[in-house]
Amino acid sequence: MKNKNTYIYAGILATFVAVAFGAPTNPGTYGAWSLIPPVVMFAFILLTQKVLEGFVWGGLLAVFMKYKWSFLLTYNEKLLKQVTTEGNLWLILVLLTIGSIVAILDKSGLSRQFGLWAGSKAKSGNMALVINYLMGFFLSFDLYLSSSTVGTCMTPVNDKYKTPREKTAYVTLSTAITLTHLYPIGTGAIFIAGLLVTNGYAAEGEGIQAFTGLVPLLFFPLAFLLVTLLNVVGVLPDIGSMKQAYAKRDDAELKAASHTTEHEPEQAEGQTAAEQASDRSQGDSAGKPSPHLIYFFLPIVIFIVSTIYFKSNTQLGAFITILATGVIYVARGIFTAETYIATVLDGMKNMLELAVIMATAFVLADSITDIGFTNYVVGIVSVFVIPNGCRLSFSWYSRLRNFWLR
Repeated sequence: MKNKNTYIYAGILATFVAVAFGAPTNPGTYGAWSLIPPVVMFAFILLTQKVLEGFVWGGLLAVFMKYKWSFLLTYNEKLLKQVTTEGNLWLILVLLTIGSIVAILDKSGLSRQFGLWAGSKAKSGNMALVINYLMGFFLSFDLYLSSSTVGTCMTPVNDKYKTPREKTAYVTLSTAITLTHLYPIGTGAIFIAGLLVTNGYAAEGEGIQAFTGLVPLLFFPLAFLLVTLLNVVGVLPDIGSMKQAYAKRDDAELKAASHTTEHEPEQAEGQTAAEQASDRSQGDSAGKPSPHLIYFFLPIVIFIVSTIYFKSNTQLGAFITILATGVIYVARGIFTAETYIATVLDGMKNMLELAVIMATAFVLADSITDIGFTNYVVGIVSVFVIPNGCRLSFSWYSRLRNFWLR
């Protein structure tokens, strides 16, 4: 791993040297050179899994290409400009306030209680997977909230029906990842909305509205949701590694059956796990009854209603949700006032890294646009597309079309 990182950073250094001596100085356009920063960014992220650092390297390289040895000062100026722009600052505040709502639902135990309650309704392995799938639709404001809560609550239930852990992870993450990027109030969607504003595809303060219009065009997450649902209900079979996971489960059951004919202890163990889950959904370890599940849905309803009322102002809707939920939860005894405020702040802290990633992404988008990357790519693509945007203009296509229409 150490040698791998050494080669990666040596490659970045070599790229900076190549740009320093090879890239043109103050040209009208950088042409193919403008492809280098985003390529380096993607390669770095794929090799290291470090998204934030990849965005920083891509932005620095783009700034260095144009401003050469004053690139550090210029990068800092761009960063300050991007985080103080009204639209970008609004999106960062949206992200932080949604982080608070996520922390409130998590710390209150209501999200876990909802998961345990939903899991207790499963009467078969297939039904448990369907519930596992549907739970993500209620919790996917944030990837961590959805994956941790749904996974924790549904794993014992799926284990009871001997569903492979791989299948539980697949179903849990399929909704957690995709819906976070489909819901207008999801953290992934907010990130994309910020990029739309930064790149000029949406006016300041209208990034969420612009993103909402794009949702029907997001083929991959929509297709992923559909494929997962069809797999869960049995229309699409398990293939590859998932099929192997089920085969290993069946082999393990056969071996266990060959060594013992007493299945009662195993069944009792599964029943005990289900009973324990049911008991936890009724109250905490101290015997204090848990609040009614309506208190789980109240913040969600307040958020949606207030956001719609204030003309899709997500940040204001989240702010009102935090205030209204605080009054209700403190009055109900779910939180003390001090604990509630601390939870709100902790939720914002949890989103700090994503907020920094968003800020560096704004700088990256601005910097590669500055060197003509967008215009260069659009220029290449437009060569192959007829003005109406519907048919390719390759010569072979034109000849084939003329022959067909004879």
